[in-house]
Amino acid sequence: MRRAWIVVLSVFPVIFFTSSFYAQVPVLIGNNIDVSSGLTLVRRSPSVAYNSANNEYLIVWFDLRNQGTTDDDVFGQRVSADGSLLGGNIPIAIEIGSQFNPFVSYNSIDNNYLVAWESQFGRPGSPDFNDAFGRLVSNAGIPFGGPFHISDGGLEISSAYNPTDNEYLVTGRVFASGPVPGIFGQIVSNGGSLVGGGIVISTVDAPAPNGQVIYNPTINEYFATWRDQVDQNLKGHRISATGVLMGTPILISPLFPESSNPTASIAFDPANNRYLIVFARLQGTEIWGQFVSSSGGLIGSNFLIQAVSSPIDTPTVAHSSIDNVFFLVWRDGNDVIGQLLSETGGVLGSPLIIANGTAGGAGFLKPPTTVHNTTTGDFLVVWRDNRNIPQGEEDIFAQLVGIGRSTKLTYTGDTSGDFHDPVTLSATLTLSGTSTPLANQTITFSLGTQSCRGVTNTTGTAACTLTLNQIPGPYTANASFAGSDVLQASSASAQLTITREETTLSYTGDTVIADQTPAHLSAVLLEDGLVPIAGRTVVFAWHEWQCTDLHGHD
Repeated sequence: MRRAWIVVLSVFPVIFFTSSFYAQVPVLIGNNIDVSSGLTLVRRSPSVAYNSANNEYLIVWFDLRNQGTTDDDVFGQRVSADGSLLGGNIPIAIEIGSQFNPFVSYNSIDNNYLVAWESQFGRPGSPDFNDAFGRLVSNAGIPFGGPFHISDGGLEISSAYNPTDNEYLVTGRVFASGPVPGIFGQIVSNGGSLVGGGIVISTVDAPAPNGQVIYNPTINEYFATWRDQVDQNLKGHRISATGVLMGTPILISPLFPESSNPTASIAFDPANNRYLIVFARLQGTEIWGQFVSSSGGLIGSNFLIQAVSSPIDTPTVAHSSIDNVFFLVWRDGNDVIGQLLSETGGVLGSPLIIANGTAGGAGFLKPPTTVHNTTTGDFLVVWRDNRNIPQGEEDIFAQLVGIGRSTKLTYTGDTSGDFHDPVTLSATLTLSGTSTPLANQTITFSLGTQSCRGVTNTTGTAACTLTLNQIPGPYTANASFAGSDVLQASSASAQLTITREETTLSYTGDTVIADQTPAHLSAVLLEDGLVPIAGRTVVFAWHEWQCTDLHGHD
């Protein structure tokens, strides 16, 4: 006889975000990456680009390993998407004279890079002093074609790649005897030849330093930034794909920005077709932002993003088209800090310490910078690091940063089962606030003293089977996700009732018994009508007589 049980399903609440957006926080992926220590004493001013075809990065910097022969040189290092170094350091510019403060851009059509840098082949007043030079580098990290002269504007170099025309715009500041000082630009072909003449972006009011330039693929044009020394403000200008200035200079901010390299950083948001420009106030402890439309109009006003503990260099900003957020990086004292920003510039979560107490100062060297990985959604942050200063080294370090996402786990498995029978425990894992399933994640299930694991499939569902071996009664089925580098932990639970197993008892003894002779009474006790059950007491009764047998069948 089967005992009737009342099954009550009670799902315990799981905390999750119910808005249309899920919680996003920056998280460190692995440890700081030593890009070049031990190879030379001084490495400075890193720049980084992401290669979408190979899913890897190229970091460039200048160092002093050949100072006794060729002076300052530009080197590079390939880094995989998981942070592993690919090969060794790459000599990119090792001509006699100083080559420093490089900037790298990735060419997605030809799958290679343009590395531009500032050169000083002689003292002030000599030819090519503070000029911009460049060289093409293959996706395998092999320089080709030789260095070439780009322009007289070699200070605070920035460049942007235009995949529509397969060209680059390189901007920089001219500050040398002879040429007119100011912010200039030059379009460079994919093969390293100059396209047209130099572009005079601004020679008014002693513009310095140069800011960053960026390409807008939506309207096929560029946007350049710089600091106005006389008016003490931050300006920008739209530039056509052919290098023609569009409209008049744009007053981005009346605040006087920091005089570091660059004076401002810029990111493009393709979903909203607008720019976010970030900067630090001169000798201040504030990071400011301003949205600018693709037509050059200010969207809102300057807004304070972050107050920091000490005067800082220019922060760097990058945009994630995967998550539609911005990632801001800056140096605060000797720390490298990261902060996630919403698409409207609001702070998401708390600042993230990327390097603790080891960051080197910048000034006219490049501050910490970052680039977005459009395949994984991660960011790679690079900076000059002083942790090996006791050994006389200044190094280049990097760190992968992911966007941590909150998850929701929903229990979907059995809520009752018979003793000794199998039950299926299952749960579905999604991003909080969405229906997006998360595959290939391990879910741990427990029920009293029993447990098992499952891995989520393409629908986000994981399942495993337990054969119930505990005393019948109510239990809590628990499902838990421990989290990963970028996915936050979550759990769910439900009540599962273990019921008594169905049994059958069949009489197999004597049915005809002579008077005054022994009676042989027997029965077979089966589980689910199939499996013999041993060790249970069966009571036999015949009229006023009864006996018992403990053997389970006789």
